[in-house]
Amino acid sequence: MVGFATAVGQSLPEAKLTIFVGRRGSDAGVMAKQIHCLVRGRVQGVFFRASTQREAKRLGLTGWVKNLPDGTVEVVAEGEDDSLKEFLGWVQRGPTAARVERVDSRWRGYTGEWGDFRIVE
Repeated sequence: MVGFATAVGQSLPEAKLTIFVGRRGSDAGVMAKQIHCLVRGRVQGVFFRASTQREAKRLGLTGWVKNLPDGTVEVVAEGEDDSLKEFLGWVQRGPTAARVERVDSRWRGYTGEWGDFRIVE
């Protein structure tokens, strides 16, 4: 079962799909996940993508962020569970110039598809 959140500030159910990704430094069996978000509100033209990239890199996440034609921003991020939860909290607020009205998020299994966090056009 996959957990969803549809409103800013709403608590997130724990994802049921997790995997172990082996050893990372001294951490054996670190749980990693993926989160996919659609961010709605005043989120384009306010440095949302650049700020999202900076926050993701600070948290050691990989993935991407892009503007969509309907005015929303799409984000896919992968990494450790705790870092993703902190990242989602940030996405729900956004940078100071943004006005996030709603974040639709879906938790998924880790894929290891990306080596860094990028802004996609």
